[in-house]
Amino acid sequence: MANASEVAQIKLAGVGGGPDGWAVLSARGNETEVVVRLAGAAGAAGIYAGFCGTPAGSGLAYGLSKVAGPNNTSVTTVALPISIIVNGGYSIGARSASDPSAFVSCGNLATSANTATIALGALGASGVRGFATLNALGADTEVVVQISRPVTGAEAQAIHILGGTCGANLGGVSWPLTNMTNNVSVTTLTGVNLVSILEGTYAVNIHRASDATQYVACGNLPTHANPPTSAEAANVVIVALDAQNNSGRSGWALLEGQGAQTKVTLRLLPGATATGAAHIRGGPCNTLGAVVHPLADIADRGLSVTTLNTSLSSLLTGGLAVNTHSKANAAVYTACGNIPAEMNTVTVKLAAQNRSGQNGFATLSTKGTSTNVVTLLSRGALTSGTAGVHSGPNCGANPGVLVRALANVTGGASVSTIDLPLSTIRVNKYVVNTVQQGGTTYTACAAVPSAPALADAANVVQFALGQEGDTGVTGWVQLIGQGASTKVTVYVTAGTAASENVRIHRGSCDFNISDSGNPGSVVFTLNNLAGNVSVTTINASLQSLLANGEHMVYVYQKDASTFNACGQIPAPNLTTTFALAGRNGSQQNGYATLTARGERTEVVVTLTNGAIESEAIHIYSGTCANLGKVVAPLTSLSEKAGLVTSVTTVDTPWGVFRTSPHVVNTHQKGAPATYTACGAIPAPPAAS
Repeated sequence: MANASEVAQIKLAGVGGGPDGWAVLSARGNETEVVVRLAGAAGAAGIYAGFCGTPAGSGLAYGLSKVAGPNNTSVTTVALPISIIVNGGYSIGARSASDPSAFVSCGNLATSANTATIALGALGASGVRGFATLNALGADTEVVVQISRPVTGAEAQAIHILGGTCGANLGGVSWPLTNMTNNVSVTTLTGVNLVSILEGTYAVNIHRASDATQYVACGNLPTHANPPTSAEAANVVIVALDAQNNSGRSGWALLEGQGAQTKVTLRLLPGATATGAAHIRGGPCNTLGAVVHPLADIADRGLSVTTLNTSLSSLLTGGLAVNTHSKANAAVYTACGNIPAEMNTVTVKLAAQNRSGQNGFATLSTKGTSTNVVTLLSRGALTSGTAGVHSGPNCGANPGVLVRALANVTGGASVSTIDLPLSTIRVNKYVVNTVQQGGTTYTACAAVPSAPALADAANVVQFALGQEGDTGVTGWVQLIGQGASTKVTVYVTAGTAASENVRIHRGSCDFNISDSGNPGSVVFTLNNLAGNVSVTTINASLQSLLANGEHMVYVYQKDASTFNACGQIPAPNLTTTFALAGRNGSQQNGYATLTARGERTEVVVTLTNGAIESEAIHIYSGTCANLGKVVAPLTSLSEKAGLVTSVTTVDTPWGVFRTSPHVVNTHQKGAPATYTACGAIPAPPAAS
């Protein structure tokens, strides 16, 4: 039996009262066998240029044998590959035997972008095999099924499209099809477009009409990603979902920013565990927290679509994850994926190559010193099979050598983890490229842009959050000035009290709560914590927040009346921020902020993820080129909110570090002799 990719089937509709029928095209090497069968008599048949009912449809391209015999059949071998016929804009028609100028039956050949053919395999000892083809007819879908062997015991066999996959995972009937008669079924599903079917998980199943429990043949319909190709890459992030607890339910989550809302589409591949509930929770996956956003339950076909009343940027904090649950036992997780922090991900828009018609997106996200790459492609005139990261720097006829192979494209999707840091991919300006299935033709490509430059350290201030009472809640705040506005990132530890609300107040963290009852007027209400992180851009300059040290960041419990943590925004003359530059190919850059806290110094360090993982960190005397002695060890670096961070208060006055050369220096995890980043603590400005 031929492969499904070598078969095309269409319905032939009667013209002017003529007979209905069907046509099957099967590859025979570089030739194509064309079988036409009608429900009534006809004359000459042929493959025509153009489509039924149009003037172009009268142009005979390839003649077929006459429709003849008791079964009104025409069988012809055409000296042309099937790929040319199905993508050439042709139709198949039969003319009247008595009036050769008049068509009596006609059907349009769908291009590969608008059709899907699957093989039907025999179940049990039935021996029944065949093919099912789904053709797009605008808002409708035409389904043609033909089998090669009749089922003993009954001529008419029931047939359906079911949710799920063949075997134990078959679900309920989604669409009944016309019963098999003479080994053929032809159905038009009105109001059901092909895309909606191929976005789910379905199977075509045949069983005895007399006994619905006896299945005789089944085939799984392919799923296809169909990403929102009109969207901009800046508004799209795709998250890889890994199967958990032997569920077999891996997949992906497509996050599409739509202004103040985000559309979340989850797609799980078929697996052993039926999946129900889905959520966005505090992350990461190995220590999932509370539900932040409930999502629509996973349907039988593995799909969940939810529109959230929150922006995409509010989800890209580095502290959230998408997870799903077993339908039978909600305590068992079936899949999970960490939503990356904004600075640790980039999405590129894949453009069709060589008239493939395949467009889409690829999201690259940091996973330690590796990179997750999730690629989603639309259906097209060509089908992609392999994918890879190439040396670039540009797409086109020569995208460069293959640097890393990605997982094969199946149903328009490829999900991979490659052993290259995202920072390396961006520094080298690589491209993501896909190749036609079974061939060498490039089908889609996009260049990965360089990482945006970090903000000038003069526009950055970082400070610690200290616990209030015995809550155990601590953390840090990063302020990045952006002209008249400021980006405020707040990270808090879990502690013993749940935190939710975050606000900027006027006043000081040392106020006496029992006397005043509140810490002063609220100046800015920030976004609530989601997964222990809050990211907000406020309409205030950095300078206005630093003025006289009169502002503080407060973290509250859910009732907004109990304080968990507080951090004093320092006055500009009591703090300094400077850049840390990556060393030894670490590609880790960032900031260190030193703030005077009485006779002690608060040190907050944040680094980007890079090609090397850092851990130990110290203040040294000397310079980055000529390190002296360790003056103060700092808290080891660890990733929080998408940044590699360290927060320490040392028993040395702020001024000591600035009156003679000192640096902040970091070390590779597991290899402390390798320095990964360094920055010099600036001296105080000269007296005027």
